[in-house]
Amino acid sequence: MRGAHRAWRRLEVRRQILAVELANRESRSSWKDFLVGLKERGLQGVEYIVADDHAGLRAAVREVLPDAWFQRCYVHFLPNALDHLPRKADDDCLQELPWINDRRAPPEAKSDLAAWLKKCKRRLSPTLRV
Repeated sequence: MRGAHRAWRRLEVRRQILAVELANRESRSSWKDFLVGLKERGLQGVEYIVADDHAGLRAAVREVLPDAWFQRCYVHFLPNALDHLPRKADDDCLQELPWINDRRAPPEAKSDLAAWLKKCKRRLSPTLRV
């Protein structure tokens, strides 16, 4: 076994487990089977998915839940992003990254990100792409 597929839905402040399934790999076909199984059991109205950035999962979501908006999981994204920043980058820039993610309204998040980039982009790695 290489992984487990998991799904849950958020109900106000609680999460409810919808399914857990062992999988040999996280391919498009295994994720597709998992998502189709959820739909066959009555899953509907999916608007938003937060998950790791697996190519197979993204492809399966596009195919099975084409109207759902996909966002990469911030818990997994931040450590990966920080791996691309130089160790000597100013701590204030690095510490502001999680704060930007906490914005509730998209216009506020865009404004905060633009301000952060203006302040920190020159000091950060040339590999930083936006």
